[in-house]
Order: sequence, then structure tokens, then C-alpha cells
Amino acid sequence: EHRVQDMCRMYSICEAVGEVAAVRAAWFSVVKSSGITIMKTAETDDIVEKLLQLKAHCDEMLGVAFRNSVNFAIALKDAFEYFINDGNPNVSAQLLARHTDRILKIGSKFSDAGLDDAIDSCWGLFRFLMAKDVFEAFFRKDLAKRLILCKSASMEAEVRMVQLLRDECGAGFTTKLEGMFRDINAGKALVESFLEVSEPEAQQLGFTCQVLTTVSWPTYPIAEVWYPTSVIRAQEAFKQHYLGMHTGRSLKFVAHLGQCTLRMTVIPSIFAPPTGSCTKKELSMSMYQAIVLLQFNQADTLTFAELQTATGLPDVEIRRTLLSFTANKGCPLLAREGAGQELAESDRFTFNGEFKSKLFRILVNRVQLKETKDEIKKVETRVSEDRQYQVDAIIVRVMKARKRLTHTALLEEVFRNAMFPVTASETKKRIESLLDREYLVRDHAPGTYTYMA
Repeated sequence: EHRVQDMCRMYSICEAVGEVAAVRAAWFSVVKSSGITIMKTAETDDIVEKLLQLKAHCDEMLGVAFRNSVNFAIALKDAFEYFINDGNPNVSAQLLARHTDRILKIGSKFSDAGLDDAIDSCWGLFRFLMAKDVFEAFFRKDLAKRLILCKSASMEAEVRMVQLLRDECGAGFTTKLEGMFRDINAGKALVESFLEVSEPEAQQLGFTCQVLTTVSWPTYPIAEVWYPTSVIRAQEAFKQHYLGMHTGRSLKFVAHLGQCTLRMTVIPSIFAPPTGSCTKKELSMSMYQAIVLLQFNQADTLTFAELQTATGLPDVEIRRTLLSFTANKGCPLLAREGAGQELAESDRFTFNGEFKSKLFRILVNRVQLKETKDEIKKVETRVSEDRQYQVDAIIVRVMKARKRLTHTALLEEVFRNAMFPVTASETKKRIESLLDREYLVRDHAPGTYTYMA
């Protein structure tokens, strides 16, 4: 219950009789049990919001009732660290990253001042996470989409969030995140310089792209998809321009997160009753959607198999794309002939010549897919691999400085320096690996290692 003043009076009484330690223990127990209840009973999407509410209430209690006592602050920290990291700490890191994405994305409910407060609140929970590297992996994945698709509510807020992470975890933690911002800023100047010297066709096409360095950004699937001839020419011209400015680099075009605006003119059929002039619209859509829709310049009706062959899109993406065109029950862009919810190769798709909309510029939404267990597992696997390299680096750095250490002392140093949960068995495996690679050797004294210069 929100009884701050009552707690304030009780704290004063207990302080006078020397029973503050009992109050601290009781408060720690209540905060811990409240957090455990939230983690176990709340809906997945509501967990972070409820934890933020609990944290705000506890901060008020700490400041007003307990007069910012250091001992009570430590009890609060210990309680939050316990239930946030209890069980699988990766889950808490993933949920907090997802919540951070929602508040930093366009369409969030916060004003500029409210956005800063929301960022501070998320950062407050982030400090309790043990799996900070898992948070960084999911945060980087979401940040990439916001930057590429221009979905950030505020670039200042994005930079501030990264700065807070840097202040908490060090420059090495945010190296990739800062590299993403550098790529975005450099890409704008690069495209501008290209358009100044490019052929008029590329300018009329409205061609633009982002050049992303592989080391900083998440990995995206590269599919050999069909492009219109004008786009291919613009891509080749940009590639020559880029390689002329940089040596020893390669450039590959990825359509996975590409965006496109199509100008569509619907010409009434000569067999249909006269309905007036042609219908002209501008359609804003993903590159995959544009690639599929452009096939209907050649034919009014195409089968699923024909579209898949013509576009070169992966099976999952073409199914997702076709569903986005047929999902609008009112006036879909494509009409489907087929039974069942699952698309079959024999399904036929016909362009809707009767398409109507009051809007001139129309946003064609993609079918949003939730993160699958396989995608989450891939991210966690990459984090696990990175952790192995980091443990190796910690061991080598410590042994290089200390030259000779016992097994127990080395474990203590690894636990103290690691910014993520690591077990003794995992550390032992990394020590064995370094012994095999002759970075370390076993000393003549039992359970002791010596660094090999």
C-alpha cells in the first residue's frame, strides 16, 4: 500500500529505539516478494511496466520515508537484482529491450520530457540486469530497424540512451551501437555526393540507400531477388561510385528492410462500364512488396508458384507479402483464388482493377511477425559465443598482469571482471582452451597456472 507517511513515522520510531535493521530486513523481504509475484503472475508484455511502477514506488519510499539511507538503498538494489535475475536472466533482458524499443519508436505516448523520464526509468532497471550483453544484442537489433526505417521518435533520445549505456558499462559495450550512428550519418553524405554526379534516371527514381558496416549491424538475409532494370542500373552506378571512393571493400544490396514508393495508375477495363478517368495513387511499401506488385505490370493474374519464381523471394517472405495484399477485406490490392488459410502453389492472385481509396498516398502495411523462438535462440547463441571470447580476454588480461595464479584466485578475478553471469564450469572450459592454445601452462604447484608471454 502507498503509505509513505506512515512508514516515515515508523522509521523515526524504530531509529529512536535502534531497530532500523529489522525494518530494513522487512522492507527487503516485501520488495523481493512483490517482484517475484510480478515476474511469475503478470502478462509478459506488462512485466516491465509493473516493475517500473514498483521501482518508482520504492524510490519514493526510500527518499521520503527512509531518508535516502545507504543501507536501505543497498537492500533495494539486492531485492531487485534477486528477482530480476532469478531463473533465466536472459528473459528479463529481452523484455526490457522490447519495452525500450516501444518507448523509442514513433507512435510512443511520451512527450519529449516524458521520453527522457521513460529512458531514465528503463536505465534504472537495466542497472539490475546480470545479462547486460543480452539486452545489448536485442536492443541493437531493434535500434537497427528504427534507424533504417526512420522509426525513431527522437534521435536525441536514441543518442542519450546509448550514452547512458556507455556511462554504465564502458566504451567497449557501446562500440557497435555508436558505429551504427556513424554509418547513418556518413550514409547521408555519401548518397548526396552520388546524386550530384549520377545520371538523371537515378535522380528521377528517387534512389537512396544506407551503407552499413558488417561489424556494427545485425546480420540480414541476402536473397537474389528480382529488381526492375532502372533499379539495377542505379545500384550498379552507386556501387561504382562507392568503390571509387574506397578500396578493398565489397558492397552487397539487401532488400530485407528496404522501402519503396510506387506510383500506381489503375486503367479501367474496356469491357467494364465507364467510370471516369484513371485512378492514380502513391503506394508506400516495403521493397519485397514492391517487387511482388510490379509483376502485375506483365499479367493481371499470376499463381503463387509463378510469383515465387519471378521474384526470387524466400518462401516465408513471399507468403508474408502476399497476405499483406489480400488481408484488406474492404478493398485489397490483390484478390486470391484458393482454399484455406495457408497459401498453396496453385493459388491464383489477380490484381484488383476496382481498387479504391479516398487517400492519394497509401501506406501498405506488412504482416507483422512476432519474434519466433528460433530467432530469439539465434540471438542468445551469438551472445553465448561472444561471452566465450570475452572470458578468454579476461583470463589473458588478468594472467598477463599477475603472471601466476591459483585456479581459485583466477575464478574470483573472472567473476569480478565479467559483466554477465558466468559459472565456474564455463570458466574452467575456457581455461582448458587457453591451455591447449598455450596461452597458459600448468605450474609445478597443484592448481596453479602461469602465463606464457
